[in-house]
Amino acid sequence: VKLSDPSFPYINRDGQMDHHQLIHFPSTSTMYKLVLIAAVAALAAADTAPRYGYAPAPAYAPAPAYKEPSYSEPAVYSYTYAVADDYSGARFDANENRDGYATSGSYSVNLPDGRIQTVTYTVSDANSGYIADVTYSGEAKYAPAPAPAYA
Repeated sequence: VKLSDPSFPYINRDGQMDHHQLIHFPSTSTMYKLVLIAAVAALAAADTAPRYGYAPAPAYAPAPAYKEPSYSEPAVYSYTYAVADDYSGARFDANENRDGYATSGSYSVNLPDGRIQTVTYTVSDANSGYIADVTYSGEAKYAPAPAPAYA
């Protein structure tokens, strides 16, 4: 089909293209009617009404009830750890032994001034409290004070 062919539906008798037949837009009132019908259809399709009466049980089981752990047995444990990091220079260690209330242990840490602080502690029973013995070993070394920056 050629555009010059008068049998082509968008060509008028003079051989000119008839733009009015090519694209046809509905009127504004027709568009409002279509939008209103679509909105009513969407509201009708939305099922948001509350339901009363029978409802099936949820498909999941309820969470189990929390059971308080039993602390009737006295605590009994022992641990030891140590860290020696050559890159940062961090060095510390700790150990502790416990049998009921009777607890003993110690920990050591390298202080920035070069000394080592060691804390040794004991707890004999529930009423005796925490008894600590703090000792320092080594000699404190400090860097020289920087020179004043002003002239």
